[in-house]
Amino acid sequence: MKNRNFLNTVLSIFSFVLLLSSCNKLSPITSELGDNGSSSRATASIAITSMPTNVEVGKKATFGGTCSNVYKYIASSDGFILKEEVVSGKTSWSFQYTFNTAGNRKLLINAFDINGKIIATDTENFVVNPAGGGGNALSEMIMRRCANIAPYNRPYSFDGVGDCWGYVRQVWNAVLHDGREHTEDYNNPNYNKTRWCNGNMIGGKYLPVADYVSTNWKKVTNWNDMPKGVPLSSHQGHKWGDDWHGAIYAGKNSNGSHMMWDCSGRSSRNGAYYRPISESPKISNGYYYVPLYNRLKGR
Repeated sequence: MKNRNFLNTVLSIFSFVLLLSSCNKLSPITSELGDNGSSSRATASIAITSMPTNVEVGKKATFGGTCSNVYKYIASSDGFILKEEVVSGKTSWSFQYTFNTAGNRKLLINAFDINGKIIATDTENFVVNPAGGGGNALSEMIMRRCANIAPYNRPYSFDGVGDCWGYVRQVWNAVLHDGREHTEDYNNPNYNKTRWCNGNMIGGKYLPVADYVSTNWKKVTNWNDMPKGVPLSSHQGHKWGDDWHGAIYAGKNSNGSHMMWDCSGRSSRNGAYYRPISESPKISNGYYYVPLYNRLKGR
């Protein structure tokens, strides 16, 4: 009798373990909901992938991005709703907004399921410039990229990537790609210099390559008129060769000297550094890139 009771006890424990095991195999109810609110293994996501390069008071600014398994999104800034839109079944979102006041802003995108629960979010900082205030935010963005990717471009390498124009393209093409600063490049031991210098990023909305001679370049006649961030060239357009040099105008330093960011193997610094334009006769007597000059001027 004792053996039978022991056997029954063992069988009961074994049955209980099997029950627990079968429960664990059931699909769990999680926060990973489809855009219709039903249980799904598809994870919801939303991302800001396109930011305007120059947001100005009184002018429409366009924002955009991607989404997946989202019922709707709400875009807001400083507590004010900019846009609310149903995007069920869509893979992208975009909206336009006109700001009435200048200042630093943060764009917040919240994604919701059909039950009103926040299931994904993304943020991006930007600046709204005064009306007619030019591209100050863009200028500062370019200056930050100049400084933060400069260490990856030391020493100088004449290979179309780690040279003078390669450095300028690394700075500018990232922003021209989608309007974002791409801060993921900063302090990144795995930064790939060729990311913004590949063969698909030539001309069009990106910086030109081998466009000498081009009317898109004009002679600098007044350095005080140059906006920070404008690309500079020793010639009226880019060309390959030792006699050509490129740089980015960086405003004035505390002593009133006009400065630039450039990547050079001939200066006392080997690679990309912030230095006086006067150290480079080629740039001192050079040209500026008109399309980005106009954008930086807010035109």
